Amino acid sequence: MATTIITKFGSGAPTASDVVRGELAVDTENGRLYTEDSGGSVVEIGLNPSGNVDVTGTVTADGLSIAGTGITGMNIEAGASSVAYIDFGDSADTNIGGINYNNADDTLNLRAGNTNRVTVDSSGNVGIGTSSPSTALHVQSASAVTATIEAGGGGDAVLDIKAAEAS
Repeated sequence: MATTIITKFGSGAPTASDVVRGELAVDTENGRLYTEDSGGSVVEIGLNPSGNVDVTGTVTADGLSIAGTGITGMNIEAGASSVAYIDFGDSADTNIGGINYNNADDTLNLRAGNTNRVTVDSSGNVGIGTSSPSTALHVQSASAVTATIEAGGGGDAVLDIKAAEAS
């Protein structure tokens, strides 16, 4: 199903009565783009002086695509002691899983079942089942910890643990 977008040209930022959800309003005076969010507030979408897209407010969309011909990325910036995150979910629970970066302690977390399951700390230590890994790989569980290495198709499953050679 296609979405119809009506473009309105004007001079200056629109008011809530100038645009409705699903429509776009263009401020031809300063090149800014606006739409209405689900709460009826006007939100601004446009290019900042660096040429990057700015979104001020909350915008709901069915999809987001970021494409480029060279190195392409996205930046989510939060305060020095805050968390930057991306949530995943469905209509029953909109943030049941996700990725978050805690700027207060410089940890990266992968969340599933609404719980941080994997943590990478600022030293590069990886924790599975623990939020404070004390070694390069720290696996913790309330019950027995089991690791499974399985090779399909009849191949060998190998776990090779060795000490670094002395130089």
